[in-house]
Amino acid sequence: MQVKPVGQLVFEMNGVEHQVSASQLSQGDLEKQSGLKNKDDSEEWSVTFTAESEFGQFVWVVSFTLGNEGGDVNDSDMVKRPKGVKVVRDVSFKSA
Repeated sequence: MQVKPVGQLVFEMNGVEHQVSASQLSQGDLEKQSGLKNKDDSEEWSVTFTAESEFGQFVWVVSFTLGNEGGDVNDSDMVKRPKGVKVVRDVSFKSA
């Protein structure tokens, strides 16, 4: 399964609005969080995405479930952003 960022990050820095499109995010390594207990169970995974801006780096952690029926994105969280940045609109993530 793949996780795909969608939309764009809109943020303000010193009162000026800036944008980072989803296509500018880079996907990091997948990390398995929990495994199958039986064949009907699903696995929990997470993946990081990063984006660079002139002010510094943005980092998201996206968790998703992978099972027999495919994958579903459970949650995404921006875990790092440049100091002084105010996020106006965040990217979202979907299974691809």
